[in-house]
Amino acid sequence: VIGQTTFKSFDSIYFQVPNPAIIFHFDSAGKVIKKSQIDNFNTEWEIGGTPPGLLYDVPQGRLTFTDQNKLLMAIDPFGLWYYPNKKEIMTIAEFDLSTNLVTSNFSKLAPELSEAPIELLALYTFPYTLYHEESIYVAYPYDHAVYKYDNETKKIKQEQCLASEFIPKLSSPLRINHADQENINFQISKAYYGEINYHSEMNVFTRIAFHEKELYKSDGKLNRSACDRTYSIILFDEELNFLSEIHLGNLDLWERALPTPSGYIVSGKCSESSGEDYFNFNVKSSKPNRHVVNIPIIKSSLTMISQGKYFFKKYRSICRSQAKKSLPL
Repeated sequence: VIGQTTFKSFDSIYFQVPNPAIIFHFDSAGKVIKKSQIDNFNTEWEIGGTPPGLLYDVPQGRLTFTDQNKLLMAIDPFGLWYYPNKKEIMTIAEFDLSTNLVTSNFSKLAPELSEAPIELLALYTFPYTLYHEESIYVAYPYDHAVYKYDNETKKIKQEQCLASEFIPKLSSPLRINHADQENINFQISKAYYGEINYHSEMNVFTRIAFHEKELYKSDGKLNRSACDRTYSIILFDEELNFLSEIHLGNLDLWERALPTPSGYIVSGKCSESSGEDYFNFNVKSSKPNRHVVNIPIIKSSLTMISQGKYFFKKYRSICRSQAKKSLPL
């Protein structure tokens, strides 16, 4: 099984295999430059049996480079929610390609999750990572907070609630030994958070939020379509200060958003899809296009908190309500 693709440059393309954990480095011609097998994750929490591996079927499996040879990767214990000591699990490892060694492990799930008899799929469990100016930013899909770590020591420097106005609270996770239909219903309807990115031309960070949608359609059938899912992006600065939030509607597929220095490129979905010519249309067309979320949109959103204190106060009250008691476990 080949995992997520990480594009560092045209001649530095990376794929990974989950178990045994292997990272392949390709060039643009498809030639394997290097194969790095991770034989020891250097974990203190690992128990006997199957060793941990790498993620492969969720976007959190992409690698985050902190310099030429060092990268961050999410660790998959293969059965995290059934670990007897899951509150000790470190979800991120730093790997050195030059030595083929894991040099550190850090970042744990929030206690509200790790200490409860629950279960979540990988998409809702493992963290997104971002490196910027000697700091590592970490955000979990089922956690309102964003965490900032020192790149050298891997010690946490800051934690801040950066919740969406459109996610009043996260729903209860699945319980251990849940029914298959409960799992399906959860994936169809529940809200969660997506990736975090830095946009250099704007000097702003963003976090994607996936809003809850109705489980059933008007005819009583399960609402399996992605067409009704709405999204927003939360804007914040390098000190984790909230700046604003943009509601994005439901016309574009933000599950596959591509970050750019000035915003995002996203494809249309359902009846609004731009089809096969989407990328050429966006890159080459000089006409305004709602599928490109760029500088003008992000800049205008920054005025939301300067026009009065109402929005800021409303946001903070939501953060307070999303403390430990917001997850009814």
